[in-house]
Amino acid sequence: MADGDSWSDDEMILALAMYLDPQGTQKEDIRIFMEITGRTEGSINFRWGNYAACDKEYLKSGRKGFSHGGPKVERIWKMFQDDPVEMFTLASNILENNGYYREMTFLEDQYDPMVVNGGDVIRQVRQRIGQDSLRRTLLVEAGSRCSVTGIKERQILRCSHIVPWSQCATDEQKTSLDNVLCLNTFHDSLFDRHLMTVDEDRCIHYAPVLKENMNREIYRTMCDGFTTLHVRKIAPNPEYLQIHNREFEKTAGVKMSET
Repeated sequence: MADGDSWSDDEMILALAMYLDPQGTQKEDIRIFMEITGRTEGSINFRWGNYAACDKEYLKSGRKGFSHGGPKVERIWKMFQDDPVEMFTLASNILENNGYYREMTFLEDQYDPMVVNGGDVIRQVRQRIGQDSLRRTLLVEAGSRCSVTGIKERQILRCSHIVPWSQCATDEQKTSLDNVLCLNTFHDSLFDRHLMTVDEDRCIHYAPVLKENMNREIYRTMCDGFTTLHVRKIAPNPEYLQIHNREFEKTAGVKMSET
């Protein structure tokens, strides 16, 4: 695809998903987009600037983005607002069809359903201010390694909140490095669902139900094989860990001493 050619819907959808997806890094996303579409770095950045001009939270920061993106930008942005799940699914499929296996995700609490005339629901984005920069900083502090397994593949590393974003008392807590852990997608999923937790001695505890329901070899490798959290510079806040521990005990149905 030559840069002078009109952008296809697939390109527009993928560009917006990459703009919004908190997982990727700008450098990596540009590389992937260039390989898939043949677009130049400048063209991709300009398109992201068009979407930024639609992003109310971005505009609140005093920046303007690149206006005059045209009706196609507005239409794809509206697609995102109307059905973000569908849009991110389409983006994931586009990546997979081009040999990239990355599940494009959106964050549930980015959206505020609002009932308007006729009972129609409009989903309005509430961008996580600081989320992207927090992830990038965490990766630097963690040496781009999962704090459980040591895995260094950035595309599967997540910025996992100890106290969930939606439950943070202040904006400072939401973006504090001592309230996040660098985890791979598997352990991030367990941690987020309180099927795994970490105590103040950095010992990892797993819910007994995992051992009961998982393949024995997988459990031995992925759970029994990793029982200590490794952090480099910023240690998790003990008070935040206690909050997570209490939720773990409720979910697991056990006391920490029993795991």
